[in-house]
Amino acid sequence: MNVGPIEMLLAEHRNIEKVIDAILVVKSNLVSGEAVEPQTLRDMVEFMRLYADKCHHGKEEAILFPLLVEKGVPAQGGPIQVLTHEHELCRKAVGEFATVVEAYAKSSNESTEELISKLCALTALYPNHIWKEDNVLFPMSEEIFDVTEKGELLKSFEKVDQEQGEATHKRLVAIAEDLSHLTNT
Repeated sequence: MNVGPIEMLLAEHRNIEKVIDAILVVKSNLVSGEAVEPQTLRDMVEFMRLYADKCHHGKEEAILFPLLVEKGVPAQGGPIQVLTHEHELCRKAVGEFATVVEAYAKSSNESTEELISKLCALTALYPNHIWKEDNVLFPMSEEIFDVTEKGELLKSFEKVDQEQGEATHKRLVAIAEDLSHLTNT
């Protein structure tokens, strides 16, 4: 299958959405008074840090955005500035979530409300962010780059995945798949 760079980013969004959907289920369970396994929450943190941020956002910030700027898309006052700012908000939200997960693991009774709050923050940020990329940034990118540039972009994206390690990448995708089973119950 011949996948282009934008298709690669779109596929990564689908994996991120699986985890966000699982986060919605976990949040609902917590609101209903159910306990959640700390390892499930730790898996979410690991996925969001390594896959959503380091791998996916990393490709956008280090490779895609600079190339768009080279092609004349403004770095300030447009989608690149907005999306970069949202990446920063997502990093902050995941960091706060990670801290609360460890507090919850030690004493779920004392940390449940704060955990729900952090889960709400994540589910408020990511769907809108993904929508902007899927419906604004990625179609714009498809139009701006020619076939040769898309080939170079894909090679650069694949290098990011290789640097992360094939085993790590597969494990993170498996985490998303495992977490997606929470939405089927």
